[in-house]
Parts: sequence; C-alpha cells; structure tokens
Amino acid sequence: MSSWIGKSVKRTEDKKLLTGKGQFVADMKREGMLHACFLRSTEAHALIAGIDTAKARGLPGVVGVWTAEELEGLGYVEPMGVLPAGMHEISRLKRREWSQPPLAGEKTRFAGEPIAVVLAENRYIAEDAVELIEVSYVPLQPVVTMRAALESSGPKLFDEWPDNIQAEFVIEKGDWKRAFLEADVVVEGSYSVGRITGIPMECRGIMAEIDEDDGRLTVWSATQIPYDLRGNLAKALGCASEEIRVAAPDVGGGFGIKDNVYPEELVVPYLAKKLRRPVKWIEDRTEHLLTASHARDQQHRIRAAFRKDGTLLGIEDEFYVDCGAYNLWETCVAYNTASSMSGPYRCPALFYRAYDILTNKTPAAPYRGAGRPEAVFVLERLLDESAKKLGIDRMELRRKNMIQGDEFPYDAGILYRDQTRMVYDSGNFSENFDKLMDQVDYAEFLREQQRLREEGKYIGLGVANFVEGTGVGPYEKAVVSVLPDGTVRAATGAASQGQGHKTTFAQVCAQALELDLDQIDIIEGDTGIVPDGIGTFASRSAVVAGNAIYAAGIGLKARIIELAAERLLIDPKEAAYERGTVYSVRNPDHKIRLKELADACGDDLTVSNSFHPGTTTYASGAHAVLAEVEPATGKVTIKRYWAVHDTGKQINPKVVTGQIIGAMIQGIGSALMEEIQYGEEGRLKTPTLKEYLVPSIFSLPPIELHKVEYPSTRNTLGLKGTGEAGIICAAAAVAGAVADALEPFRAEIREIPMTPARVREAVKNASPLTIN
Repeated sequence: MSSWIGKSVKRTEDKKLLTGKGQFVADMKREGMLHACFLRSTEAHALIAGIDTAKARGLPGVVGVWTAEELEGLGYVEPMGVLPAGMHEISRLKRREWSQPPLAGEKTRFAGEPIAVVLAENRYIAEDAVELIEVSYVPLQPVVTMRAALESSGPKLFDEWPDNIQAEFVIEKGDWKRAFLEADVVVEGSYSVGRITGIPMECRGIMAEIDEDDGRLTVWSATQIPYDLRGNLAKALGCASEEIRVAAPDVGGGFGIKDNVYPEELVVPYLAKKLRRPVKWIEDRTEHLLTASHARDQQHRIRAAFRKDGTLLGIEDEFYVDCGAYNLWETCVAYNTASSMSGPYRCPALFYRAYDILTNKTPAAPYRGAGRPEAVFVLERLLDESAKKLGIDRMELRRKNMIQGDEFPYDAGILYRDQTRMVYDSGNFSENFDKLMDQVDYAEFLREQQRLREEGKYIGLGVANFVEGTGVGPYEKAVVSVLPDGTVRAATGAASQGQGHKTTFAQVCAQALELDLDQIDIIEGDTGIVPDGIGTFASRSAVVAGNAIYAAGIGLKARIIELAAERLLIDPKEAAYERGTVYSVRNPDHKIRLKELADACGDDLTVSNSFHPGTTTYASGAHAVLAEVEPATGKVTIKRYWAVHDTGKQINPKVVTGQIIGAMIQGIGSALMEEIQYGEEGRLKTPTLKEYLVPSIFSLPPIELHKVEYPSTRNTLGLKGTGEAGIICAAAAVAGAVADALEPFRAEIREIPMTPARVREAVKNASPLTIN
C-alpha cells in the first residue's frame, strides 16, 4: 500500500460544501427558536444616561429586550494570550486587568459595542424592535488614534487607569547599546501598518439550546476555539464546563477573526438558558466589519546598526499596537511581532519595547500571520533603505546576514511566547532565497528595469524573507475508534474553517492504520465528543492534532493486533496486520476483519493520544514581487509573484498549495487596498465591502510557488504549519517592489496599504518632477 502522506488526493469535504449540503449555524433550525438582534452603540465613547425599551417590548412578536443591568449574574469576556507567569519578570511585563461586558452598561467604548439585545419570533421583527430602542448618550471625547491615546491629558477608556496603555514589555538580547556605539552606519526609520480585518465567507453565528432532559446547554458557534469558548462561557454563567457542550459545525472561514470569545457568544447562551428556548444570532456583513475583531494597526520607530561591509550588529525597535477598546489577545500579537523581527537574519544584539494601546475602536486580535507580517514589512523595508545607505546591493545585504543551512539548529537567543528558547529546528534560509532569485533572474530584471525607465515605465522588484513559529501547544487530543461497521472514526479538538481537515487528517489516520480514506471519518471541534482540546489557529492543527491522530492510530493498530490475536487464539507475535485485517502468519486463512473484531470487542477498540509539542517548529520562505507603478496616478499592478516555502513534510501538497496561495492573496489585499478607516468622531467609515476593498480574481498576478521540505525535527511526521505562511511576506515584497519602481523619484514607501492616493502622495512629496 502506498503512503497517504505526501499525496495530493482530492478534498473529501468539498462535494458536500459545493452542493449546498454543508451544515452551518445559519442552516440550523429548532422548533420554537427565537432570533436575536443587538442594538449597537452609535457613539465611540460615551456615558449611557438612559435606555428606553418600552416601544421595542411592545412590538408584536418580540419576546423580550435585555440591557446590561438585566443580565443578572452573567459574567464578562475574559482576555486570552497573557504571557506565562514565568515570563513576566523576564520581559518586564506591565499589564492592567480588564474585561469586556457582554452588554455595555454605564459606558460605551466603541461604535458598534452591543448595548441591548432583542429576542423575537423572527429576525425581521427583532431588527425592527432594535430600531425602536431609544438611548440617551453623554458623549465623551473619543480616542481615535494612538497619538491621542498617549497624550497624558487626554481621555481614558478606563477611568481608573492613568493612561491608555494596557500592556508593555521588553525583549532584549546581547549588548545592543554597544552595537550602536561601534557601528559604522546606523539606519533608522518609522513605519506604519494599517488597520485591516479578515473577511470570511461566513460571518459569525451562534445558536444555543437547553436539553430539557438533562439541563445541559449546547452551543453551536462558528468558532475556531470551542474549548476557550466553553471555558469563558462556563465562568460567565457560573457553572461547570461539563454542563456545556460547544460544537463548531461547518465554518466558512476564520483567519483568526473567529479565534476570539465575543459578547454575543455569552449573551445568546445565557438567554437560551434563561428562557429555556433555542436562540440563534447570525451576524450580517456590516456588523462583521463593525464589531468582529480588527488587526495589524502598528507603528514602529526602528534603527539598525551595521559595519560598513553590511554586517548587521543590532536592532532597536519601539512599537505601538492599536488594540481598540479591548485587547482580546493581550501580548500575543505584539510578542509575535517582536520575536519575528530579525527573522532569518543573524542579529547579535537587539532591543524591542512594545506597547499595547487602547483606543475607541473595534477590539483588535490576531489575524492570519498575527504580528509577523508587520515585523517582516518593517525589517525588509529597513534592509532596502540600509542597502542604499551602505552602497551595497540589497540582495547581497540579505545574503550576507542570512543564517546559513549548516548553522541549524539555530538559537535565535530569545524566548518564544511559550517561554522556551527560540531555536530554529530545521530549514535552509539561504537556499530558499537562492531558489527564489533563480526564478526571478535578477540580472535580467535589472536590464529590463533600466530599459523600461528610458521609455517612461516604472517597474520594481521587491523581496522579503520570513521565519514563522508554527504548531504551538500546549497540546491537542485525538480519540481514534473502530466503529461497529468496521470504519474508523478519528475525533480531535481542532476545528476546521475550510482548511481541508477531513481530508488531511484522514490521510494521517489512514497512514497509521494502513486503510483507505473512505474507511476514515473525521470529527472535530465538538467538546461533547472530545472533552479536552484547544482549537485551530496559529498554524497549529496539522502539527499538533495531526501528530495526535497519527500516534493514536498507531496505538489503535497495536490494540487491534492484540485483541485480534486473542480472538484468533494465537500469540500476538504470530499475528500479522494488513489493511485492517489480522491473520496468523502460520495460516493466513485464519484471520479476522475490523468489523468482526468491532462486533466482538465494542468500546475496547478506542485509543486516545494527546500530543504536546513542547515548543514550536519553524517554517520559512522567501517572496519576490514584480510590480509596475504609474507615478501620476499611484496605480500599482503586480505583474508576477514568486515564492519559495519550506513547508516541512506535506500531508497533502495540493491542500498546502491552496493554503499558501490563499494567504498570499490576502497579503496582496493588505498591501494595496484593504483598510479599516474611522472618522474623527470614532465612527467606522468602511462599513460595507463597497468601502472596504478586497482583492478579486481580476487583481491577482501569475503566482509561481516552489515548495521545499525540511522535515521538522520536533514531531514524528516532520510537519510544519502552513496556514499563515503565505501572508507573512506579501505586503513587504509588494512594498519593496513599489519602492524600487519609484526609486527615480526617491519616494519613501513606509506605510501600508499603498493605496493609489498614498502612492501618488509619496511621489509628489519626494519628486522634483511635476506630477499632474
């Protein structure tokens, strides 16, 4: 039997999804089900003087209206992503406690924050009733920018705080002060990354109901983290986790946006439990843009110290993250940025200081890449500008400082956010980069660039490199069983949002048990089936859940042989296993098949395994973008896109390719067009997809992806995560291409997204030419 791992089989889940037979939260119906609609604050920062719900309560079909003071006993949304206690002193962490109320009571902190909820017989009535609720606000001065948030005399989001800094920390390595004293050249700059969000096909949704027989609460949510949701919900409701089942059915995309616990996910179950009726809430697209978590929104002041030959001696970076009104994942994003800053380059000394800032904007949280695209954008722009100042070719500057293949495993000299040392386990960064440049044909590009400039056309080449910690713990559990019909079911705490887990996890399980894919059923994201787990985010599921399934499958095979030998009345050493059938090596006709064994053994044919990765494994890659820029209009056209990725061992190469290219497309969007914008009063200016632009098929260039496999040394299957990898370099490579194209104009590209207006402005500000 050939190996399933490494084979590009078709995704088994696609037929169901493409023929409309998927089961999303919005598809769920229950007899007597009520529909929820939330009244949301129109003010970014205000005291709530009064709420009049009388008219809404009187609307026929309305079952009830609740405000904050009427949610008796319901707790708050709790933060995630706090650094381990052992790292607080090491990182000089300062943080302030916070929590987010399920409904705003005395004060609202962002436009869109839920203030009241209506339950009605249908969604139409619920929406009409929401419009009848009258709220009296006492407006407060909104804090819309980080600059305003840091003004000592400015307004505070939390009255008891002296400022709007929720958290700050430091990462330090080597004698960075000496590095700058001994440097021949110091290059510095300020860079900004705009506010964006993920746009999953399916918006958020939740349905909850009580089982009248046992009183158990079941919650179906379009979530990436059913276990965190269960834990937060149990705490908010004041009950045991065992009293709640959270299940993620089919989920139409997440990208980190569904990696949070939201107020609606507390309110809807609370009311279902209170009324003992099923309750459902489905988010619309405007609600999504207004209230689902945003991301990025960072500002950096960075400098780098070099010898005159281009050797990097040290980096100092101070940066700020706009976390919106509530910092959902605390230091997670900022720490990812800091720990990714030096990437695949040797950096003997560094000093990073990060600040998580609160403003009156939608809460921010991880979005695909989670802090790494920001680091790569800042560093790669700085390297390009450093090369010019040093008088060294920018590709050679990268090569000079790049960690070489014979230096692996490489100790980056700092701690990862899980409190283990960042040691790159396997890979070859310089090989990645050389393969990339072979595809590009750099020398030919330079000739063509010069030729086109003489014709008044401006093309540029941008490059970027990355390293990503993937497969983060702490663990994932798998339970693998033989069912009565002889098929095998593998259940895990991972929760797919479209990644193809049913296919790839089945490949892993089939590999362990030497079975066909149609003999494997994958169940995930249901705390009622696997009581312990984590979820799917941070490029972790294939690594952590995949290895848990594989180990459980291997264990189950051993158990099958053991039990079959008992039934065959032979010594296990005389038993052979082949594709689910166990037979005597002395008499191959003396055998037993899985179904027969399942009939005889029942629940004994179940094995569970928890895979604890210890720390992350490191994926890496390099991107190059060829772009043409029209200086007069600011229009950027990406002509070609190349990438080389070290994926570790691939379970399904076609699925991996889809993951990487999908992320690259999102990266192009964040580089050129996607931007959440607020007005001075703190209200969202991009509430629909008419204002918030995302890339379509027509804005995509030819993409050439080359994959290499350096198996991880930290797990049996050699896997590395690939879900986020494609987005990490994209904006940096596009920015490098735009800056290179505009080199004759000496335009500075230090901010993304590079909208036409922003590019044109950069040209006008830098060019001695007259641009009409």
